[in-house]
Amino acid sequence: MFYQCQKCKRTWQYPLQKCPECFLKLERFESKNLKVIGISRVLIPSPMHPKVPYFVLLLEDENGNKFVQKFTPYRTGGSDAGAMKEYKIGDRFEIKASQNKNFVAIWRAKYDLYEAISRVISLLGGLKIDQNKKILILPTLVSVCHPHERENTHPEVLRELIKILIEKGAKAENIKVAGQSHSETPIEAMAKKSQILSVCSENKVEFL
Repeated sequence: MFYQCQKCKRTWQYPLQKCPECFLKLERFESKNLKVIGISRVLIPSPMHPKVPYFVLLLEDENGNKFVQKFTPYRTGGSDAGAMKEYKIGDRFEIKASQNKNFVAIWRAKYDLYEAISRVISLLGGLKIDQNKKILILPTLVSVCHPHERENTHPEVLRELIKILIEKGAKAENIKVAGQSHSETPIEAMAKKSQILSVCSENKVEFL
Protein backbone atom coordinates (compact mmCIF):
# COMPACT_ATOMS: atom_id res chain seq x y z
CA MET A 1 0.00 0.00 0.00
CA PHE A 2 1.33 3.43 -0.97
CA TYR A 3 0.45 7.07 -0.36
CA GLN A 4 0.60 9.63 -3.16
CA CYS A 5 0.22 13.37 -3.55
CA GLN A 6 -2.21 14.01 -6.39
CA LYS A 7 -0.44 17.24 -7.35
CA CYS A 8 3.28 16.41 -7.48
CA LYS A 9 2.75 12.60 -7.70
CA ARG A 10 5.42 11.90 -5.09
CA THR A 11 4.82 8.54 -3.42
CA TRP A 12 5.58 7.14 0.04
CA GLN A 13 5.27 3.65 1.48
CA TYR A 14 4.51 4.96 4.97
CA PRO A 15 1.54 7.20 5.82
CA LEU A 16 2.01 10.95 6.04
CA GLN A 17 -0.69 13.43 6.94
CA LYS A 18 0.29 15.81 4.14
CA CYS A 19 2.74 16.08 1.28
CA PRO A 20 5.83 17.95 2.59
CA GLU A 21 6.13 19.78 -0.74
CA CYS A 22 2.51 20.65 -1.60
CA PHE A 23 0.92 20.44 1.88
CA LEU A 24 -1.97 18.44 0.42
CA LYS A 25 -3.52 15.33 1.93
CA LEU A 26 -2.13 12.11 0.48
CA GLU A 27 -4.34 9.48 -1.13
CA ARG A 28 -3.94 5.82 -0.27
CA PHE A 29 -3.74 3.26 -3.08
CA GLU A 30 -2.93 -0.44 -3.25
CA SER A 31 -0.74 -2.13 -5.82
CA LYS A 32 -2.58 -4.49 -8.17
CA ASN A 33 0.30 -6.49 -9.64
CA LEU A 34 3.54 -7.27 -7.82
CA LYS A 35 6.61 -8.74 -9.50
CA VAL A 36 9.67 -10.22 -7.80
CA ILE A 37 12.79 -8.34 -8.91
CA GLY A 38 15.19 -9.39 -6.15
CA ILE A 39 15.57 -12.28 -3.71
CA SER A 40 17.64 -12.79 -0.57
CA ARG A 41 17.49 -16.14 1.23
CA VAL A 42 18.21 -15.96 4.97
CA LEU A 43 19.52 -19.08 6.70
CA ILE A 44 20.82 -17.63 9.98
CA PRO A 45 18.19 -16.99 12.71
CA SER A 46 18.05 -13.78 14.71
CA PRO A 47 16.07 -12.71 17.81
CA MET A 48 13.43 -10.99 15.66
CA HIS A 49 13.38 -13.72 13.01
CA PRO A 50 14.01 -17.07 14.75
CA LYS A 51 12.46 -19.30 12.06
CA VAL A 52 14.62 -20.03 9.04
CA PRO A 53 14.88 -20.29 6.16
CA TYR A 54 12.92 -17.29 4.96
CA PHE A 55 13.18 -14.94 2.02
CA VAL A 56 13.36 -11.18 1.74
CA LEU A 57 11.81 -10.28 -1.60
CA LEU A 58 12.25 -7.01 -3.46
CA LEU A 59 8.92 -6.34 -5.14
CA GLU A 60 7.88 -3.87 -7.83
CA ASP A 61 4.31 -2.89 -8.67
CA GLU A 62 2.72 -1.79 -11.94
CA ASN A 63 3.66 1.84 -11.21
CA GLY A 64 7.34 1.15 -10.60
CA ASN A 65 7.09 1.48 -6.81
CA LYS A 66 9.46 -0.85 -4.97
CA PHE A 67 9.42 -2.31 -1.47
CA VAL A 68 10.66 -5.35 0.44
CA GLN A 69 8.54 -8.16 1.84
CA LYS A 70 9.54 -10.96 4.19
CA PHE A 71 8.23 -14.30 2.97
CA THR A 72 8.20 -17.62 4.84
CA PRO A 73 8.25 -20.30 2.14
CA TYR A 74 6.03 -22.94 3.70
CA ARG A 75 2.53 -23.72 2.54
CA THR A 76 -0.01 -23.86 5.37
CA GLY A 77 -2.94 -25.66 3.82
CA GLY A 78 -4.00 -28.26 1.30
CA SER A 79 -2.40 -31.54 0.31
CA ASP A 80 1.04 -29.92 0.04
CA ALA A 81 1.01 -28.37 3.54
CA GLY A 82 4.55 -28.03 4.84
CA ALA A 83 6.09 -28.10 1.36
CA MET A 84 8.48 -25.31 0.49
CA LYS A 85 7.39 -22.70 -2.03
CA GLU A 86 10.07 -20.54 -3.57
CA TYR A 87 9.85 -17.51 -5.84
CA LYS A 88 12.11 -16.71 -8.76
CA ILE A 89 12.97 -13.33 -10.21
CA GLY A 90 10.22 -12.32 -12.60
CA ASP A 91 7.50 -14.29 -10.77
CA ARG A 92 4.26 -12.62 -9.79
CA PHE A 93 3.93 -12.28 -6.02
CA GLU A 94 0.55 -12.87 -4.46
CA ILE A 95 -0.81 -13.95 -1.10
CA LYS A 96 -3.86 -16.15 -1.49
CA ALA A 97 -6.70 -16.24 1.00
CA SER A 98 -7.11 -19.39 3.05
CA GLN A 99 -10.04 -21.71 2.36
CA ASN A 100 -9.82 -23.14 5.88
CA LYS A 101 -12.54 -21.78 8.18
CA ASN A 102 -10.32 -22.49 11.20
CA PHE A 103 -7.51 -20.37 9.78
CA VAL A 104 -6.03 -17.61 11.97
CA ALA A 105 -4.39 -14.66 10.19
CA ILE A 106 -1.67 -12.44 11.64
CA TRP A 107 -0.13 -9.42 9.91
CA ARG A 108 2.52 -7.23 11.48
CA ALA A 109 1.58 -3.54 11.50
CA LYS A 110 4.55 -1.41 10.48
CA TYR A 111 3.23 2.05 9.68
CA ASP A 112 -0.46 1.75 8.93
CA LEU A 113 -3.11 -0.07 10.98
CA TYR A 114 -5.60 0.32 8.13
CA GLU A 115 -3.32 -1.67 5.84
CA ALA A 116 -2.61 -4.34 8.47
CA ILE A 117 -6.31 -4.91 9.20
CA SER A 118 -7.09 -4.96 5.46
CA ARG A 119 -4.39 -7.61 4.93
CA VAL A 120 -5.78 -9.80 7.70
CA ILE A 121 -9.28 -9.56 6.23
CA SER A 122 -7.93 -10.51 2.79
CA LEU A 123 -6.07 -13.52 4.20
CA LEU A 124 -9.31 -14.71 5.78
CA GLY A 125 -11.15 -14.53 2.46
CA GLY A 126 -12.50 -10.98 2.59
CA LEU A 127 -15.77 -9.55 3.87
CA LYS A 128 -19.13 -9.35 2.16
CA ILE A 129 -21.34 -6.91 4.04
CA ASP A 130 -24.81 -5.68 3.18
CA GLN A 131 -26.35 -2.62 4.80
CA ASN A 132 -28.63 -4.65 7.06
CA LYS A 133 -25.97 -6.95 8.45
CA LYS A 134 -25.41 -6.75 12.22
CA ILE A 135 -21.78 -6.63 13.34
CA LEU A 136 -20.42 -7.12 16.85
CA ILE A 137 -16.86 -6.07 17.72
CA LEU A 138 -15.36 -7.42 20.93
CA PRO A 139 -12.18 -5.52 21.90
CA THR A 140 -9.95 -6.71 24.71
CA LEU A 141 -10.63 -4.72 27.89
CA VAL A 142 -8.89 -6.01 31.01
CA SER A 143 -7.95 -2.95 33.06
CA VAL A 144 -8.46 0.78 33.55
CA CYS A 145 -5.44 2.20 31.76
CA HIS A 146 -4.35 4.59 29.02
CA PRO A 147 -3.82 3.31 25.45
CA HIS A 148 -0.02 3.66 25.64
CA GLU A 149 0.09 1.05 28.41
CA ARG A 150 -1.03 -1.56 25.83
CA GLU A 151 -3.13 -3.72 28.11
CA ASN A 152 -6.35 -3.19 26.16
CA THR A 153 -7.16 -3.06 22.46
CA HIS A 154 -5.70 0.20 21.16
CA PRO A 155 -8.39 2.72 20.13
CA GLU A 156 -6.69 3.27 16.76
CA VAL A 157 -7.22 -0.41 15.92
CA LEU A 158 -10.93 -0.04 16.61
CA ARG A 159 -11.11 3.24 14.67
CA GLU A 160 -9.54 1.76 11.54
CA LEU A 161 -11.64 -1.42 11.76
CA ILE A 162 -14.86 0.59 11.93
CA LYS A 163 -13.66 2.68 8.99
CA ILE A 164 -13.04 -0.44 6.90
CA LEU A 165 -16.42 -1.95 7.80
CA ILE A 166 -18.26 1.22 6.78
CA GLU A 167 -16.28 1.41 3.52
CA LYS A 168 -17.40 -2.14 2.76
CA GLY A 169 -21.05 -1.23 3.17
CA ALA A 170 -21.89 -1.55 6.85
CA LYS A 171 -24.06 1.07 8.54
CA ALA A 172 -22.75 2.63 11.74
CA GLU A 173 -26.04 1.92 13.54
CA ASN A 174 -25.62 -1.80 12.79
CA ILE A 175 -22.15 -1.95 14.34
CA LYS A 176 -21.97 -2.66 18.07
CA VAL A 177 -18.91 -2.69 20.32
CA ALA A 178 -19.15 -4.82 23.45
CA GLY A 179 -16.99 -5.51 26.46
CA GLN A 180 -17.06 -7.95 29.34
CA SER A 181 -15.53 -7.40 32.75
CA HIS A 182 -14.15 -10.37 34.67
CA SER A 183 -13.58 -8.32 37.80
CA GLU A 184 -15.45 -5.83 39.97
CA THR A 185 -14.22 -2.97 37.78
CA PRO A 186 -17.02 -1.61 35.58
CA ILE A 187 -16.42 -2.26 31.89
CA GLU A 188 -17.41 1.33 31.13
CA ALA A 189 -14.45 2.59 33.18
CA MET A 190 -12.05 0.45 31.16
CA ALA A 191 -13.60 1.55 27.87
CA LYS A 192 -13.47 5.23 28.84
CA LYS A 193 -9.87 5.26 30.06
CA SER A 194 -8.63 3.29 27.05
CA GLN A 195 -10.48 5.74 24.73
CA ILE A 196 -12.61 2.97 23.24
CA LEU A 197 -15.71 4.96 24.19
CA SER A 198 -14.35 8.03 22.41
CA VAL A 199 -13.91 6.08 19.18
CA CYS A 200 -17.44 4.69 19.46
CA SER A 201 -18.83 8.16 20.04
CA GLU A 202 -17.04 9.82 17.12
CA ASN A 203 -18.18 7.05 14.76
CA LYS A 204 -21.74 6.97 16.17
CA VAL A 205 -21.32 3.33 17.14
CA GLU A 206 -23.07 1.98 20.23
CA PHE A 207 -21.03 0.52 23.08
CA LEU A 208 -22.87 -2.25 24.90
